[in-house]
Amino acid sequence: MLPVVTWTINSNSPPDIPQSSKDVLHLEKDGSLTFIRVPLSYSSHYTVEMTKSGLGKASLQFTLQVFEIIQDVTLSTPSGLAVEGTDRFILQYSMLQGVIEQQTWFFKSTEIKNSSHYLVQQTSLVILRPNRNDTGLYSLQLTNPFSSVMVYRNLTVFCKINLYFFFKVHSYVCSSMFNNWCFVTFFCSFADGPDEPILKATPEKIFYVVGDSVSLLCQSDGNPQPTVEWVFNGQKLSGALNRVLDLTNLQTSQGGVYTCSLLNQMTNEKREKNVTLDVYERPSGSPVCSVLSVNNDSLLYECDWMGGTPQATLSFPALNSASRGEGHFKLTLPASANLNGKTVSCQADHPVQQNTCNITARNPNIFLPEMRATVDLDSKMVVSILCVTEASPPAVVSWSNDSGAIANGTTYQISSDTTELKIRDNNISNLILQIFTCTCSNPLGSQARSIQLQGKNTLQSESQHKRVVVWLNDKRFFPCVFWIALWLCYAFSLTCDVNIMESINISKLTFGRTRKTSLNLCTCVSSHYRSLKCNDEV
Repeated sequence: MLPVVTWTINSNSPPDIPQSSKDVLHLEKDGSLTFIRVPLSYSSHYTVEMTKSGLGKASLQFTLQVFEIIQDVTLSTPSGLAVEGTDRFILQYSMLQGVIEQQTWFFKSTEIKNSSHYLVQQTSLVILRPNRNDTGLYSLQLTNPFSSVMVYRNLTVFCKINLYFFFKVHSYVCSSMFNNWCFVTFFCSFADGPDEPILKATPEKIFYVVGDSVSLLCQSDGNPQPTVEWVFNGQKLSGALNRVLDLTNLQTSQGGVYTCSLLNQMTNEKREKNVTLDVYERPSGSPVCSVLSVNNDSLLYECDWMGGTPQATLSFPALNSASRGEGHFKLTLPASANLNGKTVSCQADHPVQQNTCNITARNPNIFLPEMRATVDLDSKMVVSILCVTEASPPAVVSWSNDSGAIANGTTYQISSDTTELKIRDNNISNLILQIFTCTCSNPLGSQARSIQLQGKNTLQSESQHKRVVVWLNDKRFFPCVFWIALWLCYAFSLTCDVNIMESINISKLTFGRTRKTSLNLCTCVSSHYRSLKCNDEV
């Protein structure tokens, strides 16, 4: 039942619309009724009634018809074969969706009207007492204001011939027997086929890409016309009964074997034809190349381009033309001088797109260590030495001093990437005169540098031995400077940090050049008389 909507003009109260219809019906301020996203169920006759006190009522009726696009119309014969002499034969249509405003049946392009021989019903055409003259092409046109569809069906009407034999024959040959008379019934139109089907894809491609569309057409002659059934990877496709199978917005899951199965319902003769559709999808992004170290004596070249259907085929033709992999490819080679500085390309082949990426293996470059000195919260002197070099694969850094290899402990801490060594000690005397060596290595070579800490604020470099010498002093710090600096630190901390720090320096080496790095004066003062004395030389 359709809802009743009421509203009082110029009323402050909203229109009284049933809750179930508020998404569809909307009453405007001028009394107009608006339909929004109208369902099919709202097709009906409507009445507008206006009432004014003392003047009576006025009403008007209108009809709303909601239509739908007509899709996937098929013709079928629920009564089976058309045989001459039977009472009636039915041609019936069905569809996936649509609202029909008009249906028109045609026989050999001539419109069919209701008569003593034809009866047009709501969804079917009835042929009364069919005969051999009813054999031919029938068509149906369905229309509404928004769409029109035409479908066709060839019909063969079979006639009967009765032969009588007055001799004894096997009973299974006879339709019936009476006093040794054998009654045999033949159809006057011979059934044959289906012929060898022709299966064609349009457009025809070696493979299809995700998002493409394709139509499969299955053609075959027979008498009567064979019925069509589509099978995909061994599973019947429900609703796919036409000779044309349309596949839109293809996905990789739709790639496989499609079978057109044709059946002659009279002879039960069956034929099939297969076609294979390949649906591909390119991997996302671009291939990525890398080179890693294996036991510091071999190089592991890697190429990665995952995803896609099928997976991309990857190879390093310049290194090994016979070896290849899919999606992720690895190739290990012994380190050799000819690989140093050689740019290697990974060839990534996919049916949709070909791509490449490059990688170059290099031995460690010459570098200069970087050093800085600070004071930690426990008033320990902390000297940090950083050894970083460009190398591919990345270099591994090992550390040593006069006593041999350095391992992590209380005094020495090596960073997780091995590039930084931190030395912590209360007594600078334990740091000076020692030589610390960092060695950066990968399978293609190594570079080593040494650093020596000594007692004066002077920087020396010995290129022959690849050594950097840094001088520190812990003796000279005047008491007057201490008290003045302490007062300035706490009274004018910012000014203290800027102005007084400039006169208290420790030399620092960064990327091959010497620069002065100021220590925080407040830190120096707070640690006075413990273990660290700040250097007052410039």
